[in-house]
Amino acid sequence: MTINEIKKNLNFELGAKISSFEIPTNIPIKPLKEADLDERLLNGLIDILSFNKTTIEIEGYYHSDKVVIDIPLTERFLKTFGHPLLTVNCCRDETLGMELYGFIRNLIGSRDTLPHFLRLHVYTHNLSDEELETQGKLPYHSIDLTAFDRRAQVIGASTYLEAMANKVSRDSLSKPKARESWRKRLRNKETKGKPYKPDFFDHISHLKDNKVLSDNICQALHKLRLARNTSAHNYEIYTKGDSATPFDYIRVTQLDDEFIEKATDFVRTCKKMYGAVPKAYEKNKFKRYTELLAGDINKIAKVESVHVLGLQYSKPLEEIFG
Repeated sequence: MTINEIKKNLNFELGAKISSFEIPTNIPIKPLKEADLDERLLNGLIDILSFNKTTIEIEGYYHSDKVVIDIPLTERFLKTFGHPLLTVNCCRDETLGMELYGFIRNLIGSRDTLPHFLRLHVYTHNLSDEELETQGKLPYHSIDLTAFDRRAQVIGASTYLEAMANKVSRDSLSKPKARESWRKRLRNKETKGKPYKPDFFDHISHLKDNKVLSDNICQALHKLRLARNTSAHNYEIYTKGDSATPFDYIRVTQLDDEFIEKATDFVRTCKKMYGAVPKAYEKNKFKRYTELLAGDINKIAKVESVHVLGLQYSKPLEEIFG
């Protein structure tokens, strides 16, 4: 069978173990090398095997939470992983392609003779025959959500600071001048009489125009807002013609130049306000500066810091995200 016939049933989140083997004539087979694959590498490897329509042999996996997949080292497989550019061309992500090239070469390329096959121990979703049949008919496209943690930090911090700005903006309406300024801002943005919902930009601009927050703080908030917009909306669409790859693909990465530029711009702006961070905080300058900025805004917002001992999830949240 091909990898496409089983990949929809694989549980990528748990990663996998991969081993290289030679087939001796008179002794039991033993692994030559073993290595662990995390979710990201496993996804990339399966994608390449799927694209190449690699023929595999498997041990029965129905009503089981694991499956053993034997991958013969065919001429096509060895060619795909024979040069980094070929591996990258078969992978949607250049960085991931280079990592997989090095990973596979290390697994099979350190001996005088090549192994005969690779054995993949991977987890499956424990489904009934009926569920397997139903799932097999559903469309499935893998999305790697594990590679966006830096983007997530920017989005999370910006959302919290937007809430603080919202509170300060709302509290400012106790003064007639600020209240009238706010009403005028909303009226000017109404479309055909429909109420306008203010966004982060509106709150920052209101606080600056009414001198509720300093120009420096508002500038830093705008820089953070722009970094969040880039984090949430930047992506690239590649076609066969554009990228010289054999397929169309979408690339969403935190290595995006504009995202890095916007985040750097925010850090640079905060550095001018608060000075360089001590060495103890250099590991995550972004987090340190967002906390300093929040501290400045909180002189007016007057909200308590949130202290949570460990991550807490509700049952509905666990049902959605696990």
